[in-house]
Amino acid sequence: VGVECVRVIGVRSLSREEQQAAREDDLSYIEAGWADLREHLSDIVDAFDGPLYLSLDMDAIDPAFAPGVGTPEPFGMTPYEVLQVLNFLSDRLVGFDCVETCPPADNGNTAALAARLVRHALGAVVKAQTAGE
Repeated sequence: VGVECVRVIGVRSLSREEQQAAREDDLSYIEAGWADLREHLSDIVDAFDGPLYLSLDMDAIDPAFAPGVGTPEPFGMTPYEVLQVLNFLSDRLVGFDCVETCPPADNGNTAALAARLVRHALGAVVKAQTAGE
């Protein structure tokens, strides 16, 4: 998959080098903040025809909810916001992964949240597929 097929949502902190690479590669990203995401989510999805694959990086979630990640960064998405994204994408989702949990840094909350989000994603996809039959 080329960079033209990738959209990154929930970005909170990019180094100068990462910003430069994103510009050079014409990588589209949306910074964290539900109002901003809600405003642009339809545009992101409409830019693609056909099925979607979602990779959820747990770093996108605020460390108040997911402290056990590799690079915790404040002002991230809430679990509810992630659920809204999953629900919005569910009718076109064909694949999903969840990455960036760090068990040594986790008190159990991050792993439990990751498991819950994976379960919700699978359920949302099944529900969307059965509704379309």
